[in-house]
Amino acid sequence: MPTENALSGSVLTPGPRRHSNGPQRLASIFRPARQLRRIFRELTFEAVEAISKPAIGMEDIHDARRCIKRARATLRLMRSVIGEVNFTREDNTLKAAADSLDALRDSEVALQTIDDLIERCKSGRTRARLQSCRLQLQQAHRESQASQGTSVSQAVALLETAATQSRDWTISDAWYSITEAVEHAYRRARRAYRQAGDSPDQSTLHALRKRTQYLRNALEAVVIQPSRSMERLVRRLSRLADLLGEDHDLAMLQTTLKTHRRGRLPAELRTVQSMIEHRRARLQARAFRRAARLYRSKPSRFATEFENHWRHWEGHLRN
Repeated sequence: MPTENALSGSVLTPGPRRHSNGPQRLASIFRPARQLRRIFRELTFEAVEAISKPAIGMEDIHDARRCIKRARATLRLMRSVIGEVNFTREDNTLKAAADSLDALRDSEVALQTIDDLIERCKSGRTRARLQSCRLQLQQAHRESQASQGTSVSQAVALLETAATQSRDWTISDAWYSITEAVEHAYRRARRAYRQAGDSPDQSTLHALRKRTQYLRNALEAVVIQPSRSMERLVRRLSRLADLLGEDHDLAMLQTTLKTHRRGRLPAELRTVQSMIEHRRARLQARAFRRAARLYRSKPSRFATEFENHWRHWEGHLRN
């Protein structure tokens, strides 16, 4: 349910929202770093607008969080050109904004995740136990909704700060390399895949998901004219992130149930945990098969392939 949001007097006025057929991306090969700053600011503006309505719902929260993730991915592409101090300051600011919205998102996702388990369950007795668990999750969701106004206000203030600070960046495209920035994103995602394969726990799997999302968002931002192969790569990265995201939601549900198991019969918790572990094992197996294909190339080869795409766009735009 949407709730009232007393943020009509926002200092930052993002202007009319851009409705496009896809994500913000470079408009040309010229001055890419300056264009990335424009994209960064547009994404922060969109995040503010999503949660600055008179009444906001969970879809608005999701929209804002997606914009923040894409803004952080864009920021990483500019890390070498804006300097470590500016990068760290803006990245920490955006992370704090996302954290302000996480509690609202987590309680909603916990309900959606357990509803999905209930729908998959064929045993009436097990369904009853899952429904019992859901009642306590509903209470936790109501409590997070009650604090929504404060969380949203904090997020808006932080996003405004990040957008304002980005004006002070000193940017030069003279030596900036898009290919090096993309290669760095791929290298970190590939490293996260190997770490998750060596030690597949909640932390390493979540890191692999984040690095995969950063790489996907980075490619969406810098691909000027999507080719069939590049679009296929972005789709595969999205699917891998979705599988890892569902696994993460189930892991968070496990943690939440342990926290809110006041008065619950042990049998109920065991039933839910067993279902979650079985589902997570299947999701992780599918995710690792996809990741093995996506991250089999060495970073240098991936960079060469991307550079070939970039030179193709450059030649096309110059002609």
